[in-house]
Amino acid sequence: MPEYIVSARHEQTARLPDGMIMERRVYCSEQTIVSQGTANSELYFINQGRIKVSHLKEQRGIFIKSLSCGQGAGNFFFTPSFWTVSLQR
Repeated sequence: MPEYIVSARHEQTARLPDGMIMERRVYCSEQTIVSQGTANSELYFINQGRIKVSHLKEQRGIFIKSLSCGQGAGNFFFTPSFWTVSLQR
């Protein structure tokens, strides 16, 4: 069953709050939401279900924790950064 995660992204040329866009996205089981090393330009709020947070080290995925309804990911969204973890439904 697909799960719903609310995502906010910052438009490069706009200032917050006007530059913030909220949209609802649906992710299926085992679907990758973000990959480690990609630009962190979105903030995720989990509306339903759970996601796995993991870190890739020496070609091995290391489980860090699970996030569930009411939690979020992308804490460094407001400053230029890159994801140091991967998120997967």
